[in-house]
Amino acid sequence: MPNKTETANVVTTILGYDENDPPDSVNGGLRSSAIPWLFDEWFHGDFDTVREQSLTDATGTKTLEEYTSSENPFPDWRINSAIEISFDTPDDKTVSNPQVQMTDPEDQTTPGGVAPVTLEGAPDEPTNPFRTVVDYDGSKNYQQATVKGPLTAGPEKVGPIEGVEGYRASIILGGSDPYLEQLKADGRTLASIAPGANIPKIIADFMLFVPTFYSFLDFVFMADGTTLVRVWDASMYPAHALYVGGTLEDQNEFDEGEEWVTQGDLTQQVAFDQFASEAGFTPFTPFDRYGSWLYEDTFRNGAPPHPVMVHRKSGTSISARSVEREETNPLFPTSV
Repeated sequence: MPNKTETANVVTTILGYDENDPPDSVNGGLRSSAIPWLFDEWFHGDFDTVREQSLTDATGTKTLEEYTSSENPFPDWRINSAIEISFDTPDDKTVSNPQVQMTDPEDQTTPGGVAPVTLEGAPDEPTNPFRTVVDYDGSKNYQQATVKGPLTAGPEKVGPIEGVEGYRASIILGGSDPYLEQLKADGRTLASIAPGANIPKIIADFMLFVPTFYSFLDFVFMADGTTLVRVWDASMYPAHALYVGGTLEDQNEFDEGEEWVTQGDLTQQVAFDQFASEAGFTPFTPFDRYGSWLYEDTFRNGAPPHPVMVHRKSGTSISARSVEREETNPLFPTSV
């Protein structure tokens, strides 16, 4: 009996240049990524300025000079959220023995994962207060990102639609910066660790809640090969890319010079500004200050427009549009 398998991934990345090969010498070439303000001198980005065409390249690694060979390399991405659906089908219409795997950061056997947060601070770089003023990790100098979720739904059977069956599942997965969260939990301000720094209002707003990178991935896979993937929502910042079967199929708007810049004031960090504002003051995200229990109720009033990314592939018997007409609404996890 034939077995069919397909995987959908959302890879979240902080775009930027290699910190040791900056694009220019403004500010000493210290700020080389989409990370805003002094945060770019404290935390690493992912050393890539585009979304890669293949999932393999998108989930590669980077080597950081601050760490020993036994600690390197580190992921050059933030979150890799994945759903894998497989089943048997004797006739490309009916399904049996369905198996669904979704990212579980606590279980390394599942696809995807959440990357650690690493600290800058080579000998020739400015002092990093998270290595000197506060000590949240001892000599290790990196921590696993704070995992939010995963919130999951399914697997649930779909159809038959025009005589074809399938399966569907969804996942909402996020991650945030544990250093900034701990600083906030300790009641410490950025001014206390970076005396003399001019702290812009948007950074102060950001620190009130320390927003979360996240995506809401919803995947339908039918017996005839029809594939419908919708990323219903994703954090306004940073870059997100949708991969289906290991190939880039869609991405959010996150262009250098438009949504992010390596240098300049925060008025040019459009995506970050929206990210900080949305998470802190509106109940439109699944991991904001209101908690995920309000997310479904306010989903359709949120920003950006939903869905954020889509992939449709018709199969041998039915079209992806036919599936979309039947499966119109998001598959929300019960916890939201």
